[in-house]
Amino acid sequence: MTPTNKISHRPFRLFESLTPQWDHDLHIHTNWSQDNLNGPTAHEWLNLSERYKIHIGFTDHFETGYYIHHPPKYADLGSWKLNLNTIDNYLEEFDDLKSEFQHFSLGLEVSYHPSIQDRIWEFLDDYYSQFDYITGSVHEIDLFRAITVKKNVQPLIQNQVQFKSLIDRYFKLIQEMIDSKRFDIIAHPDVIFRFVSFSTLSKEIQNNYRRYLFDIAWLCDKTKTFMEINLSGYRYQWQDSFPKESLLAHFRMEDIPMVIGSDSHELSSFSSIVPKIRKLNNLLKNNWKFVYKFDPSRIK
Repeated sequence: MTPTNKISHRPFRLFESLTPQWDHDLHIHTNWSQDNLNGPTAHEWLNLSERYKIHIGFTDHFETGYYIHHPPKYADLGSWKLNLNTIDNYLEEFDDLKSEFQHFSLGLEVSYHPSIQDRIWEFLDDYYSQFDYITGSVHEIDLFRAITVKKNVQPLIQNQVQFKSLIDRYFKLIQEMIDSKRFDIIAHPDVIFRFVSFSTLSKEIQNNYRRYLFDIAWLCDKTKTFMEINLSGYRYQWQDSFPKESLLAHFRMEDIPMVIGSDSHELSSFSSIVPKIRKLNNLLKNNWKFVYKFDPSRIK
């Protein structure tokens, strides 16, 4: 497939590919993602999601920073499976699947970092129109030191002053990413809290949490960018969605643009989170009766 060499942003374009009347989950990883090389194929995902009648969106990792310059200790890793040399093969694989399945969208999860911003924009200029949507995420505050890896953040979590400083830097990057207006969806906007529980945070950080997330929500509304309700937090110590479920009704009442993403890497984790996917889809549809009736916290 030939890149376009021209980017043309159309807010909310991803709705054009969604299957009518089906729930959606727009954050699924196949075995193309480097952290999921032994995971399910796209074909396996599509067979499963068809049974649940859930329209899925594939968002495999595209890590521009690692393609440009590996840090020395990673120099022997070679190219990742999904990279600048294989992106056309990736697109062709999913293009072939469209003859058999219609209940999927093709996205890409692109990690944002200001030090490689120009190269990210160059890639998006070439390939933006080849995807149904592009999801932006912040995994690194310092390049090559992922905050989604426990050993990188655990020492800072123990020191709440240092952790607060890291949080401030993280949300500054999130806001920069949204302000760029280059991404259709912002993934797991508060994933920096993955390895903590809310109750263990200092009162200052707890009080700031709501402000951080409302600032992001309003910025998403201003820039016509979707904020993702990411369900991966239930698999970690956070034990909640990103952002927390307690904020979602407030966002919905303010008409903040949102989509659901389970961030599933395995078929079993997807199946287990289907009730949450159903509940939150109905929240976005304003089906409050369904949300209340099927709230898992009320089921004994």
